[in-house]
Amino acid sequence: MHETVLLDIEHEVNYVPATTGQRFANYIVDFVAFVMVYVIIAIFFLLPNDPVNVEAEGDTILDYLLVCILLVLYYTILEGLTKGRTLGKLITGTIALREDGEKITWKDAMLRSLTRIVPFEHLSALGGVPWHDTWTKTRVYKLRKQGL
Repeated sequence: MHETVLLDIEHEVNYVPATTGQRFANYIVDFVAFVMVYVIIAIFFLLPNDPVNVEAEGDTILDYLLVCILLVLYYTILEGLTKGRTLGKLITGTIALREDGEKITWKDAMLRSLTRIVPFEHLSALGGVPWHDTWTKTRVYKLRKQGL
């Protein structure tokens, strides 16, 4: 299933489906970047005012909601601003596009981000196309110049 979607003929850019390895690399890079963002936010905004009481018990549900909100913001902002790319996709040379070959919109970016917080969504990639692609009618492609 290696369909090639030819887009942007003026610039001769091909889009070939990203490999599982590229998708996994995207996930790892974005996970590390997200954790770094979360830690920075935690250091400046979430740590208790009492430095002696650093290990104060937090509200588990509130912590989970905060992680979900930050995750949605991370992916939405990056994919929205770059029309389908995150730090992981920039590094691996991949891009998320709509099934019709068009660049994703802010709405597409938000929907992709929201589906990522569905429990076990990451495991859906083991069966082929992850839910955040299937449910939002998007796909991730490898960028490459024509003739390479």
